Amino acid sequence: MAVSTIQSDLEIYGNIQSQGEVVISGSIKGNVAAKAVDVKDSGMIAGNITSEEVLTEGKIKGKIKATSVNLKLTSSTDTQMVSNTLVVETGAALLGKFKIGA
Repeated sequence: MAVSTIQSDLEIYGNIQSQGEVVISGSIKGNVAAKAVDVKDSGMIAGNITSEEVLTEGKIKGKIKATSVNLKLTSSTDTQMVSNTLVVETGAALLGKFKIGA
């Protein structure tokens, strides 16, 4: 699987679509559709995410539709989420509406 990386000094205004994994250390103001999305602690997405797997240590504000979502300790998520599984580490900030196990 190909991995595309958005470095911490990069800001993207627009949508991203990938057949592989997208690793985000910078910021995206737009929607992200990929096989896997990994938001690092310096990363931010303001937009919707569609993915099989979402892992975040950073900030997400927007809808998430995924098979699996994992929110790490440093993450901050304001979302409407639909996912089969959700893992939330103690200390992760989470706000929104959730439909889990659908």
